[in-house]
Amino acid sequence: MGTLHLTLGVMSLLSQERIDASLKLLSELNLRELLSSANSRSIERTDDPSNSTGQGTSKEETTTIDAEEVKPLKVTLRGLESMHTPSKTSILYASPTGDDRLYSFCKKLKDTFTEAGFILEENRPLKLHATIINTVYVPGVRGTGGGHGKSKAKLTLDAREILEDFEDFGWMADVRVEKLAICKMGAQKNEDGEEEYAVELEVGMP
Repeated sequence: MGTLHLTLGVMSLLSQERIDASLKLLSELNLRELLSSANSRSIERTDDPSNSTGQGTSKEETTTIDAEEVKPLKVTLRGLESMHTPSKTSILYASPTGDDRLYSFCKKLKDTFTEAGFILEENRPLKLHATIINTVYVPGVRGTGGGHGKSKAKLTLDAREILEDFEDFGWMADVRVEKLAICKMGAQKNEDGEEEYAVELEVGMP
């Protein structure tokens, strides 16, 4: 089985010192606590009418939740969407569903690295997605510069029929998230000639 990548953001690591610092932060994260706090019962809800004080979960309730066994985070991918206008797009993706803790966990994780200065601030909401097709990886399409710069050629396709055919297609169901990793930007060819992201550091998920 291949590796599923859910990208949280572009990291600004322009020196080995910053790379080492980001890897240290990843290695020291309490992922069990982050995942436990992503439980829907422990998320602060100031818009809940029943919460007249405007405060979040009580300390006693949070302690009870933290003491519970944290269930593994799982991902389901179904359907197909276009990143651009369907008639002229270069990226097709599937959105993860199934576990309502996933978005909250990823948001907390992104906020942790953003507050530490490792992820660039973006004025847009977090968009979790698994890329199914990216035409930049079609042989002969990529420019000499590589990466995501202007030197890279762009191939688009009319995906309207494809989107209809795969509207209810199940790519994977209830697959456990086993690892969390920081990868180098830009996929590289492996020994089999396929492109993949080089891992700087990965840690096991609870």
